[in-house]
Amino acid sequence: MDSPAANRIPDEIVSEILTPLLKHSDEVFRDQSEKALLDPDHSASRYLLVSKSWLRVSTPLLYNVVILRTTAQAEALQTVLKTNKEFGLFIKKLRVEGWLRQCDAHHSQKRPQHHGLVSDPLYRRI
Repeated sequence: MDSPAANRIPDEIVSEILTPLLKHSDEVFRDQSEKALLDPDHSASRYLLVSKSWLRVSTPLLYNVVILRTTAQAEALQTVLKTNKEFGLFIKKLRVEGWLRQCDAHHSQKRPQHHGLVSDPLYRRI
C-alpha cells in the first residue's frame, strides 16, 4: 500500500509550506488585544492532523512563539516541557500576560537560568 501523498513530501518543503501559516508577525506578537490571536478561522492544530510527517515538522514551528494568558495555559506548557524537554529549545519568543507576568518575575529571581522571560514591553527574543 502506498503512503499518503502528504507523507512523501520532503520535510524541507513541508516546513516552507507551514512556516507562513504558523508564524506570528512581530506586530501580532506585541498586540495585547484579545482579538490578535483568537481568530476562530485559524486553528494551527489542524495542520498537525494532516500526517505524522506534518506533525513532526509543525511542532517546532508552533512552539516558536508562546503567549501565556491564563494559568491553565501556563500549567499546560509546564506539563509539556516537563514531558518533552526538547520543546523548550523551540521557543524563540515568550509573552507572559497579566498577573502571570508578576508571578514569573518573582519566580525567575529564584531560577536565574530562566531570566529574561519577561521584559518591558513584553517583547523579547530569547
